[in-house]
Amino acid sequence: MLTTSVSDQDGKEMKDHDDLQMTSRRPPNNRMTQEEQKQSHNFITGATYFRQEPDSSSSRGASQRAVVVVTDHEDWRFVDLLKQIAYVLGPLYFDNGLKVLETAWYLINFEWPDLRTILLSG
Repeated sequence: MLTTSVSDQDGKEMKDHDDLQMTSRRPPNNRMTQEEQKQSHNFITGATYFRQEPDSSSSRGASQRAVVVVTDHEDWRFVDLLKQIAYVLGPLYFDNGLKVLETAWYLINFEWPDLRTILLSG
């Protein structure tokens, strides 16, 4: 089972770049039967921020890059958080480079409170 939602950040014709954000949620094991998937509560959830830019060297006339944020948190409430992280980090990464992602990874892993504990206690 794959659940996907796509939101277009700019419905206009591509100028300097077009951005698109997408989220998806799926079981971590692609080989599970549909019955096993229904019984499983384990999902990998991801949010993606895409940027498409004109590129005359590409046969399609554009190149596409993406920032993907993934978690194994099972709680569906993490999707909005992931979308927000991807939405903030995507443009920052495209404009400033890898250091943005390295800093975000460090802050999220070592500075944030344990989100699982917060959700379970609430």
